[in-house]
Amino acid sequence: DKNKIEYKKLGINPENIKIIMNGLAKVTQEGGTASETRWIIKNMGGKTGTSQVRRITLAERQSGIKTNEQLNWEQRNHGLFVGLAPIKKPKYSVAIITEHSGNSSTAARVAAEIMKEALKND
Repeated sequence: DKNKIEYKKLGINPENIKIIMNGLAKVTQEGGTASETRWIIKNMGGKTGTSQVRRITLAERQSGIKTNEQLNWEQRNHGLFVGLAPIKKPKYSVAIITEHSGNSSTAARVAAEIMKEALKND
């Protein structure tokens, strides 16, 4: 096929790739940090994260840090999720940032819905 793109090999040990892909798959399975996505899509893997948006002072650390729910909206952490599907042979990827959501759950659910739509015609 003249439109096929050839990618340069990166020289990464295939066993290491297998370990990483297994870890990404576990994120979206029961007990994983994005396990709630398994009810939306079964064959997605990914990585969750948060991004701190404010400085936590020494005084706050000494008196006890407030939870995200106790903070004003604009002080809450951003939620992050990067995913790929289908996990066995990835064809699609997605990256979601949910500003001031406090955690990665919303970002993971949004990513799962997008991925579900992307895979509908496969």
